[in-house]
Amino acid sequence: MFGTIRKHQTALWIVIIAVMGVSLLIFFVPKGGLPEGIGRDTANYGTISGKAVKEKEWRETRREVELNHFFRSGGNWPAGEEASGRSLENETIQRLLLIQKMKELGIQVSGNAVAAMMEEHIRDMPLSRFVQEYLAPHNLTAEDYTRYLEHEVGIRQLITAASVSAKFVTAAEAEVIYRKEHQETQVQLALFWASNFLDQVVITNGAIGSFYSNRVFFMYKVPERTIVSYVEFPATNYFAEADKDMASVTNLAQIIDQNWLRHDTNDVFFKDDKGVPLAETEGKQRLRDLMRTNQALVSARRAAALFGNELYEMKPDPNKAENIEKLAAEKKLTVKVTKPFDAVSGLEEFEVPTNSASRLDETFQDAFRKTALALSNASPVNFRPIVGPHAVYVIALKGKVEPKIPPLEEISEKVTNDYKNIMAQDLARKAGMAFGTNVTNGLVLGKSFEEICKAENVKIVDVPLFSESTQSLTNFDARINLRQLQYLSRDLEVGKATSFAPFSQEGGLVIYVKSRPKLDDAKVQAALPEYMGQLRFYRQNEAFQQWFRKQWELARISIPTRADATTGAQK
Repeated sequence: MFGTIRKHQTALWIVIIAVMGVSLLIFFVPKGGLPEGIGRDTANYGTISGKAVKEKEWRETRREVELNHFFRSGGNWPAGEEASGRSLENETIQRLLLIQKMKELGIQVSGNAVAAMMEEHIRDMPLSRFVQEYLAPHNLTAEDYTRYLEHEVGIRQLITAASVSAKFVTAAEAEVIYRKEHQETQVQLALFWASNFLDQVVITNGAIGSFYSNRVFFMYKVPERTIVSYVEFPATNYFAEADKDMASVTNLAQIIDQNWLRHDTNDVFFKDDKGVPLAETEGKQRLRDLMRTNQALVSARRAAALFGNELYEMKPDPNKAENIEKLAAEKKLTVKVTKPFDAVSGLEEFEVPTNSASRLDETFQDAFRKTALALSNASPVNFRPIVGPHAVYVIALKGKVEPKIPPLEEISEKVTNDYKNIMAQDLARKAGMAFGTNVTNGLVLGKSFEEICKAENVKIVDVPLFSESTQSLTNFDARINLRQLQYLSRDLEVGKATSFAPFSQEGGLVIYVKSRPKLDDAKVQAALPEYMGQLRFYRQNEAFQQWFRKQWELARISIPTRADATTGAQK
């Protein structure tokens, strides 16, 4: 099973299917987290090529999408929040279309190919154990898994067939593209941050009052906030089970070694608190901790699902917020309560370090927030567990805090700081724009960038060499967006500078291109074979996406609105 933690390159094929846009967001399906009996045969699931999508087709394909998410993410099941649900709906309708096209083209799947994919997934774990420990807690069966494997192998064959028209990449063409992407640039920056102008801000009489009055509704009004009760199932409670499972994996050390060999050195997960890359011993231990936590979360998810099911079956009415406290008391579980939060603030208690030993889902806090904010007095309980990086949660609405407008006296310090920051931003922008003009004129007159900066008393910042392919820079100002820096300097000639470029509310900068060192020809030739393979892969992806868009148009897919689908489901 632990083989699923690996990031299989072949498994990434299916990721490129997510090419459809916002049009799919209105597609309706009964929430996958509710018991299997929810829904009606008469529910409207849409049509593909004029054929109605049946409930059985939808449910089976939805299960396949959940399995695909599980293997694609390294052993994590999709979260139950509304945003994730819509994403799963999109993938389900796309997968239905692919399965239909696979059948139309007569693609046959061999038993050997299915067996090979199963071995890739669960390694040496018996299928019966995989079903019992990983599928059954999520209402999935061995039949669901077998069907998923057959369709997944067929879809990969379909993708290969649909992308054969991808243009062949010649060595000469690949070299031109490689040199463009890897040509390094050395730039110098003149930075204008608002923080450097704070001491120049002058506060006149009445300025703070006017500032507050003009912005009170969009800056200082406190929106309605939500409070939820929750029962937490921490992964630490299931470490003993995880340790037992991991001890039974005979090739665990080999799996960790393989993950370490292919890890991304720029990934913050493999860095310490100071941003320094971990040594091999510490890095492998972090991988082991990640596997342990993810394994424990499977057990935690199972326990939370059982708790949610009991909540759903409570009599006489399961849809009462106080039920979570009653059931928790019966099971001697602790009920915790969040502080008030809204759509953009709060929930600090769930923050997780970026290099945490568990990276289940970087959007967990957003998932928790959206799920909680969707609760109401009419529907106060979320029966489906929310899986976090270190625990699994079952939540219910505790209450709402009415919106309010705080008086100036109550938040005067914050308003004053906001005023100073905004005035400093304006000063920084004006200084940067004036400097940009002086740089342009000075370079035309033959002055060097250093001379101009010295005359203007502007500090120069030297940036480490970077190219279009650079993903990150070490020991670099986090306020500077690397992608924007690459874009602004890409077509700038050596010895030239940009005008002032605002980077954020914190300020902006002027970029000067100092040099572009010549690429090492020997290194270029050594890198070309692998790079050509990557280019072919990208072009195959592009060819498949074009084919898929065309099939989508030809299929004349009918997507019901949520209101229409709900009406059909209630008949």
